[in-house]
Amino acid sequence: MDIDKIKAGADCRDRFVLSKGHCAEALYAVLAQFGLIDKSELDTFTMFGTRLAEHPTSKIPGVEAATGALGHGLSLGVGMAIGLRADSSPAHVYVLTGDGELAEGSVWEAMMSAAKTDFSNASRTELMNLDTLDWDDSLIEMFGLRRSCLPEIVPSDHLFGMTDFDGLFPQKIPIAAVLGDSHAALFANGCFAEGMTKATFGTGTSVMMNAGASRPKQVPDGLVESVSWGRGGEVFYALEGNINYSGALIKWLVNDLELIQTSRESGQFAMQVKDTGGVYFVPAFSGLGAPYWDNDARAMICGITAATKKAHLVRAAEEAIAYQIRDITEQLALCGKTVGLLCVDGGATNDQFLMQFVSDMTGAPLKRSSIEELSAAGAAYLAALSAGIATQTEIFSSIEYTQVEPSMQQTQRERLYKGWKKAVAMVTEKKR
Repeated sequence: MDIDKIKAGADCRDRFVLSKGHCAEALYAVLAQFGLIDKSELDTFTMFGTRLAEHPTSKIPGVEAATGALGHGLSLGVGMAIGLRADSSPAHVYVLTGDGELAEGSVWEAMMSAAKTDFSNASRTELMNLDTLDWDDSLIEMFGLRRSCLPEIVPSDHLFGMTDFDGLFPQKIPIAAVLGDSHAALFANGCFAEGMTKATFGTGTSVMMNAGASRPKQVPDGLVESVSWGRGGEVFYALEGNINYSGALIKWLVNDLELIQTSRESGQFAMQVKDTGGVYFVPAFSGLGAPYWDNDARAMICGITAATKKAHLVRAAEEAIAYQIRDITEQLALCGKTVGLLCVDGGATNDQFLMQFVSDMTGAPLKRSSIEELSAAGAAYLAALSAGIATQTEIFSSIEYTQVEPSMQQTQRERLYKGWKKAVAMVTEKKR
């Protein structure tokens, strides 16, 4: 069963979610579409583990302290969504894997199909202890799992196995590296030193900082800890804040409001006006992500007057992306980790207006790679290094970069950001 042919399953690429989120809905839709359950049964069909949905893991003693996670959803390196009927034995489940395969069987058999995962992925499951770098037995028990069902945690540059991709290659080749997507982008951006930070622009935006070889002693509110990677016998940690709506916000302008025809036009429209005319756009369509984590917040456009034009609204949406990034860099600064240079990747890096405004709002230069999508590249770079077919210098010296410098005056930067904070305070219950 090819998941690419199932639109509903697109969000199940690598998440195992303990609440009725996109993964649960996608799994429901897949099962219903292929006649495995009737649509009338959807209410009785739940994700395995939803018994914890009303008890966020951030409120369960020991979870945040051990794992550095805030309990807003788990991503599992083996990449699957698991569901079972409310009236069936927990031993019998349907599994939607990251490969797009739908299978039935034992949950333990399903999870054992992937025998190894790396530090970066394991650290995002809320099951790995960031101090011991191993599965935490108390958390395993808390979630009702078994250690035997979990994959072995190994360094990111470990030899994970051999494959010929079902005969695509004439002989098997080594799987020489595994990295989580955000962590891979951090690696591909060359953020090897403590304090180096990247922002990956996609549907949302991941802002991640290399926190060094020791677990951070202080983690600002609203950010999460994880392991960047394990390589060459060393482990590096990361601090991250995730923004829910960035590229998705611009898509909303295109597909739903029909203000513009394509996402590429957004930056051009934004430059048609000198400012937003006092308009602020808080894109809390499904709550606010880092650093607010307010699921009850809802989107708002404020400051509209009779003089407000289409370009003002588009510019306000573009600026909202930059303000949210500033929110995260502000939190990083609270633990003494100022962002002196922000490496950027993703499709939105072609948006000249957005890149300039991000630089202006954070007060940091942007370093933009000539390679747009770096998540896949990061895993490939590490695999090449692990296999010994290239050196770090050979890889990174061949990449071209451009830099964007901040040009906004400090007084203007703070005035605009103050307006953003006021707008956010109007929609969130967690005033900061």
